[in-house]
Amino acid sequence: MAPLRSKSGRVLTDDAVDELARRMEKGYKPEQLRPRKAGRPPLGDEHPSPRIQVRVSHRLYVSVSQRAREEGKTVSALVRQLLEKYAKSS
Repeated sequence: MAPLRSKSGRVLTDDAVDELARRMEKGYKPEQLRPRKAGRPPLGDEHPSPRIQVRVSHRLYVSVSQRAREEGKTVSALVRQLLEKYAKSS
């Protein structure tokens, strides 16, 4: 069986699991808990960031994906860059 790993990828040994269980059984005071923000972080100052969805041909998707990979970016980052450039050119 594969070893257990934490969210960060650290291998959880039996000792580490025992320590985590001990801490959980001891409990936490509500003020010790930090609320988590759901979803992805916003882009810029907008909360939440608006989403634009488009459909493209398979050929265009493959081409854009390849270009993004070559530039070390995600497809989303490349499309955002192109939209910014387009919006500024008008």
